[in-house]
Amino acid sequence: MPALAPGSKANPRAEARRAGLSDEECTALENTDWVGLEMAARSFARKRELKRKEHPRNSFKDTLRNLLASFSAPFRRH
Repeated sequence: MPALAPGSKANPRAEARRAGLSDEECTALENTDWVGLEMAARSFARKRELKRKEHPRNSFKDTLRNLLASFSAPFRRH
């Protein structure tokens, strides 16, 4: 997860303004559930890691094969 700017949680409206966000976007950022957001980020990171461990054979070759298959699908005869 990308790191937040040092003042983001302490003064989210000022950081949002500095980043050029609208008033509506500033308010949304100000009302962010930071604890919930950090918990969700950790949970998603764990799930991604588990998926990688479940599919250790997912090699470059497999990825390339799947990509080529997805491009050729529209050209297959039915």
